[in-house]
Amino acid sequence: MNRKINTAHLRRVGLTAFDTQVLGLLMQCGGEYPMPQSPEAISRLKITCDKGLVEVVERFGQRRVVRLTDEGRTVCAQLEAMSAQPKVEVVNQ
Repeated sequence: MNRKINTAHLRRVGLTAFDTQVLGLLMQCGGEYPMPQSPEAISRLKITCDKGLVEVVERFGQRRVVRLTDEGRTVCAQLEAMSAQPKVEVVNQ
């Protein structure tokens, strides 16, 4: 198994499907993405912020953005390492 993957850390973070989607989107967009406007997305992002994975950054005269934190970057690196692992095929009999 890859030494970069700390499964205990990932369990402690307690990622949800929404967290994984947000982290994936931020990885594709260079770590920042415009803050969504829907109340549901804002409430879900608050939970992700409380986990320390992302932060909301306000810039004068611009729309707020969601940005990866250092903890979020660490989790993203672990998720990338997990996705690069060879898949194990199990024969079902």
